[in-house]
Amino acid sequence: MRALESERAALLGVSMGFTNYLVDAENSCAGCGVATHSIHSPMLFLLMLNLFLVVAGCLMEIIPHRRGVPLARSHWRPRSD
Repeated sequence: MRALESERAALLGVSMGFTNYLVDAENSCAGCGVATHSIHSPMLFLLMLNLFLVVAGCLMEIIPHRRGVPLARSHWRPRSD
């Protein structure tokens, strides 16, 4: 039980540190600058946003399967009707 708590604390610490690094490096401003200069059409922006979200969704579904636990079905229970 104690090891699980220390793993969670370490994961939280690393994620907070990485978030602070990304904020300090201003990566989001650089990404917005690239998008502003290269995407001129609202439809192209929506297409690129949709593709990004599809890829992000695929990665969120694939990564837990590598550990043997499907994330989308980890809390799924059949109906007892």
